[in-house]
Amino acid sequence: QAEDGIRDVERSRGLGDVYKRQGIYITTFQVASSKNPGLSKDNNSYYFQFLRRANPWSGRITFNRDEPNYDINETGYLAKELFRGYQRVDTRLIYSPLVEKKGVRQFFIVNGWQMGEDLFTREYINDWREKYPDVSIDSGYLDERLNPNYWELIHEIWIRTTNEMRLGCWFERRKTNELTGPFHSNRRGFSISTPKTGKIQKVSGNVGVNWGTFYNFAQKYVGSDWNIGWEGTSWIRSNMGLELSGQYTKTYNPDGVLDGRHFRLSMQNTYLFTKDFFVRLYTQGRWGTTYYGKKDITNTYLISFLLGWEFQPGSWFYVAFNEGREDSNHFPYPKRDFMLKDRVFVAKVYYAINR
Repeated sequence: QAEDGIRDVERSRGLGDVYKRQGIYITTFQVASSKNPGLSKDNNSYYFQFLRRANPWSGRITFNRDEPNYDINETGYLAKELFRGYQRVDTRLIYSPLVEKKGVRQFFIVNGWQMGEDLFTREYINDWREKYPDVSIDSGYLDERLNPNYWELIHEIWIRTTNEMRLGCWFERRKTNELTGPFHSNRRGFSISTPKTGKIQKVSGNVGVNWGTFYNFAQKYVGSDWNIGWEGTSWIRSNMGLELSGQYTKTYNPDGVLDGRHFRLSMQNTYLFTKDFFVRLYTQGRWGTTYYGKKDITNTYLISFLLGWEFQPGSWFYVAFNEGREDSNHFPYPKRDFMLKDRVFVAKVYYAINR
């Protein structure tokens, strides 16, 4: 969370200026490699994206390949399991005409398509067998008869009103793979957002609801869920901001029986001493109850502090600290009440040589 907070700030700075400098066509690429003991092969990552930003037509095409042994979790968070890779092509086509009639300023019609392949390895399969000895692995993966390809279709419709409210709905359908076998899932949802905060609008927020099927990694089956989420932002003063967000989720097993309830509440406070110096305090609580044959409770708490200073144009110094604690009653482990899970301190300097 500490490093994620730093990356969020870095991503939010100057993005609009980049688009202004480079125009409506943008090309991005990256080639990376990791070095870890015993993982000297299939340890590369490739990324390429071509983007057009304009009205009424915009879109992007992205190619991404992470090889099975690409692993940078020692230096940063990577949302990929070790010994498992993937390669995929992702496209988005957006039609966004300006209307300016009857309270509607702009329509957004988004169509997306993705196709890819999971790169399972023998090490990954063996690791699953050790961790989940009671789970049945699809025989097609064991004798390499099954091709682990996947795809995803996304459709979205959004309306931007003349007073800058946004209303939208979306639907996605996908085919995904896990070692228990391939499965199909779908999700749909809708949301409404008020105008963003600014000099006039001091409070903003959005509410969204979505539901569908998903792969329950804890139980290794395809279940279903629905959730409602909300966010609110307020600039109490010109240099002090407050953000609140929450989400309530209920999950169900393949027979439609309730197997989990989860609630998350987050708060973020930002204070600007000057335009170059700020502090941010982030707190979050997660309360979860599952009913996988018996009732289990897991509650987690996080507090995170971030300080940032732009000591010269384009150059930043960050200090971040976070602490996580947990309540749980998982048998046969000891009962834990507000037990320390982790404590992290991070310092980072970002220095721009030519600016």
